[in-house]
Amino acid sequence: MTTVAALLFLTVSAIGWGGLALRATTGAVPRGRHESVAFAFVIGQGVLGWLTFWPAVTHMASAPVAAGLCAVGLCGLPWLARNAEPKPETVSGRPDWILRAIVLLAGVIAAGDVLEALAPPADADSLAYHFVIAKHLAETGRLDFVPRAVDGAVPPLTQLVSGLAYSLGGERAMTLWAMVSGWGLALAAYALALRWLNRRWAAAAAVTILSMPAVLFGAGTGQVEVRSAAFATIAVAVAADALTRRDRGGFVLSGVAAGCMMAAKLTGMLLVAAIGAAMLTRPYGRRQVVLFGLTAMAVGAPYYVWCWLNTGDPVFPMLWGMLPGQDPTLWNTAQAAYFKARFNGVELLLPKTVAWWLAYPLRVLVDSHPVFEAGRTGFGPWPLIAAGFALWGGWQARRTVWRSPLATWLMVAALFYSLWFWLGPSQRIRHLLPVAPLVFLVLTIAAERATRCSPARLALKAGLVLTLAVQCAGQGVFSLQYIEHLRSGETREAFLAHNVDSYQAAAWINRHLPASAKVLHERRELNYLLERASFQANPEQEGRVEVRPDNDDPALFWRQLRHQGVDHIFHTLPDDGSRTGVGGLTMQLEAAGCARQIQRFHQSQRVESRALRVVKPIDETNVLWQLTPATCPF
Repeated sequence: MTTVAALLFLTVSAIGWGGLALRATTGAVPRGRHESVAFAFVIGQGVLGWLTFWPAVTHMASAPVAAGLCAVGLCGLPWLARNAEPKPETVSGRPDWILRAIVLLAGVIAAGDVLEALAPPADADSLAYHFVIAKHLAETGRLDFVPRAVDGAVPPLTQLVSGLAYSLGGERAMTLWAMVSGWGLALAAYALALRWLNRRWAAAAAVTILSMPAVLFGAGTGQVEVRSAAFATIAVAVAADALTRRDRGGFVLSGVAAGCMMAAKLTGMLLVAAIGAAMLTRPYGRRQVVLFGLTAMAVGAPYYVWCWLNTGDPVFPMLWGMLPGQDPTLWNTAQAAYFKARFNGVELLLPKTVAWWLAYPLRVLVDSHPVFEAGRTGFGPWPLIAAGFALWGGWQARRTVWRSPLATWLMVAALFYSLWFWLGPSQRIRHLLPVAPLVFLVLTIAAERATRCSPARLALKAGLVLTLAVQCAGQGVFSLQYIEHLRSGETREAFLAHNVDSYQAAAWINRHLPASAKVLHERRELNYLLERASFQANPEQEGRVEVRPDNDDPALFWRQLRHQGVDHIFHTLPDDGSRTGVGGLTMQLEAAGCARQIQRFHQSQRVESRALRVVKPIDETNVLWQLTPATCPF
């Protein structure tokens, strides 16, 4: 199947599966055609991922299975087309030059996304595991559990859908699907905004969300935050409507969407808890919270059961030592202690106090500290600009605002944030992206209402124009490397060589090592690029091969390598005489006659920023060792 045909087939199938989900849960479509298509597209992605999970874990996935799943989804299109209302409820007026300008900005952002999708994948997280899962599924027909903390044992729902794209049309179809699926959030935001805003303001709100740095950073890659945000936005909006309309089917649909986020990211459990807590504040919601929770568990829990069956821990390794039956060869007490100490030291900058719980949202909007990553993956200037106007609008409507669905949106967002702040292991702002669009929409709606008959409206418009200009300029800067890639006609290999560290070594390994080889390394981006079996070692996140600083035992290292089937090691040549880590332990193996160097690679620079094409000069030697069991005394 050609790339374009595969992309269209998967996209239309997702809409069809979403239509079937709407029909099965609510018996009707949402308010108008905009919401119908947007909701169906997002929900359909989750349904496809959930359905793919079963043949994947039973090692029965294949291109024909992928095509069959997508074909069945087409059955939902006729019902969706027949039942969708022709117009949204909001009166929106004729298109005008302002609306056309906003649409043009959306087109500019979309063009940048297309350029990114046409280039080879180079995002570090995508190469480490997101696209690795998709590629492995397409090539082997199976989903294998990887007991590595943070980026190994992850809920795989969105990666499974990427695997369908890879199965149907190869790598290019996968990267194009990442682009298209990332647009679902903006479509859902636009459709929801039309309930309260005219087309100008609804489009502006959607483009503001589409162009925020966190979305630009992740929408066109394999990262799940943007797609999780789409699931969360629909889950919360539908739950709020169900509370207002007393609609049991709405709670089922909300449970499906929340379960999809739970199956895509661990923080989906926080979303389910936040929506459930919000439902408990309403008498009708208290009667239906069990229905919502059971639906969310039916959709989201299968991965966690699979994780428990593989490790004895449904959220590996978060519950290490708390449950019986956990495998000590995957994780141990020393590994757990080191992981906690290192991870908390790197990911947690602010103490977990009431003062910082209140101050964190403002701090991360104005502080680009590396721990927060608020510069490249932040939320942009719009929250700060709109907040004052929105507060004034909330004060004006203070007697009725609590009866609005928007109040439920804010309640869920606040509960999600609170749970994340107190329980979460990281303080990166992009982990709040799932609820950020809800807050953006509330701020925009309240600010627009507050300034309808006020001179302050001009200031609000100026702030909106400034936000769109800054964020679209950011997309332009981000797209420069992709424009140059297409303009110059450089090859895939050339693009990866100057965007991914150690790509030249990966290319050499792919050309020269036998197909049966298995390479241990610490460069996470090599997981996707290596065409030989590999094992990613990590002192904090991986317990099967222990390379922590407290382990200097080459015999233990050797036994664990052999247990994993490793026969080659790729790592930087240590220059400090260390006996620990992958480099130090491998040098001990070499001295004992258990390994020999077969190739050296000199690296003269390291990529600091792909978008700005900034590199740091270094002088580093990477070595490929081959294990030699015949001469090893261990």
